[in-house]
Amino acid sequence: MRKVRTFQGSVASDMAALRRFIADAMEVISAYIPNRDLQYDIRLIIDELMVNGADHGNAWNRDKQVFLRVDVEPGLMRIAVRDEGEGFYYSADDFECTTESCCGRGLFIVESICRSVEYKGNAIHCLMDLV
Repeated sequence: MRKVRTFQGSVASDMAALRRFIADAMEVISAYIPNRDLQYDIRLIIDELMVNGADHGNAWNRDKQVFLRVDVEPGLMRIAVRDEGEGFYYSADDFECTTESCCGRGLFIVESICRSVEYKGNAIHCLMDLV
């Protein structure tokens, strides 16, 4: 049987609360992942997805939550982020950053780090190799 370590929680769509939540989450997750390069990538993924959920999904409405679940297995991590918004469409094939204010750059970065990224309405599920 594979040992799975899980972190999960939620936070209001408020930048200060979000930053504290992500820092606390990374403190727990980093205990399972000693590799600092992987910690950096994980932090980048979680930060991009949580901020996107608060911004684009919840429109910074402090009454709405952004939810995070991280499952760490030997050699593998699953990251799921969900907001209380309407959901969205995104495809890296449609991403073109030709202006200073391009949209989708964070998701493009997340897709480049993860083995797979799945978009389901207002939730994103990522699979990341830990090697």
